[in-house]
Amino acid sequence: MTTIGARAFEFCVSLFSIEIPNSVTTIGKAVFKGSVLKSIVIPESVIHIGEDAFEGCDLESITVNIGNPIYDSRNDCNAIIETETNTLIIGCANTIIPNSVTGIGNGAFKDCDALKSIVIPESVIHIGEGAFEDCDALKSIIIPNSVIEISACAFRYCKSLESIVIPSSVISIGEEAFLACKALTSIHIPDGVINIERRAFQWCEKLVSVELSASVKKIGEVVFCSCHSLESIKIDSRNSIYDSRNDCNAIIETETNTLIRGCQNTIIPDDIAQIHRHAFCGSKALTSIIIP
Repeated sequence: MTTIGARAFEFCVSLFSIEIPNSVTTIGKAVFKGSVLKSIVIPESVIHIGEDAFEGCDLESITVNIGNPIYDSRNDCNAIIETETNTLIIGCANTIIPNSVTGIGNGAFKDCDALKSIVIPESVIHIGEGAFEDCDALKSIIIPNSVIEISACAFRYCKSLESIVIPSSVISIGEEAFLACKALTSIHIPDGVINIERRAFQWCEKLVSVELSASVKKIGEVVFCSCHSLESIKIDSRNSIYDSRNDCNAIIETETNTLIRGCQNTIIPDDIAQIHRHAFCGSKALTSIIIP
């Protein structure tokens, strides 16, 4: 036995344990996705683990045997780390991210319903696509000052996420990064962030206030669409691309005088020339508006 093919045990909802023999070199894509495995031991023979191999398993214990040339679980961290790149590729509710890890891989904690909190060490630079997607119980997380990029869908559908601290080291917030984080009430984008990609905070239904720093140069489409509770939008007066002139509670593209995002308390300034498509999309609390 050398290969466990893609989706071989997908959604085996009574599969609680499995022993992988030391002859296996390849674990395919989504092999154990949706099963109920509680623990896994990766033998030293395994040199390839496919995407989403353990997605939704709610693992409690992860071990890579000593001697594996590609992966490790250093410091009994309850995770699988790609040794050469120091990237954590598979984690669980009991993972303790080692200080030597520099990246959290795509989908590393995806669908980990038992994960309530996690400490990201200062060594981490990159948070991959969908890294914490669908972690239903995750309530709060502090992103350290070492992180440069929060990739697309990183915290998408984390419906219990109440607070998030974004450091000034972050340059880019990816598409749908915080989409449908339904418990999130406020967000402060610090100096340092340049790009906020499309739909980054869409469907954050309890989001009340947004503050954008002077460094933001690009705001993608429908970033705050369907944020039904949004009352306050403020942009640092030093920002050269966007403004919220006259405390209008809106995002205005300064050069074109285009209102690109409003909310229930927006007062459209007299010098606005255009209202951008989707500007008030999903503003359920908006009862009236005066267009000058």
